[in-house]
Amino acid sequence: MEWQTWLTQTAEGQGASPSSSFLEDENGDALTSQKIGDILETARDIWHGFRKHGLIDMQTTWTSMSLSTKKAFRVEVE
Repeated sequence: MEWQTWLTQTAEGQGASPSSSFLEDENGDALTSQKIGDILETARDIWHGFRKHGLIDMQTTWTSMSLSTKKAFRVEVE
């Protein structure tokens, strides 16, 4: 119910992306589009770093990635 109220009755909710609006900070507040952009940029940088160091190649997808590489990616994101 809180989610629907936020999504439909606040300016931030109405402008939010459906695929990332559920993301919250440590206080339970929805992440701003700037913060989401920063997270995505960090993930891209990590992905490209993995390619540069030969851990993945251009054909690698999340599902085809080795478990150890997925774990390393998660550590880097944190």
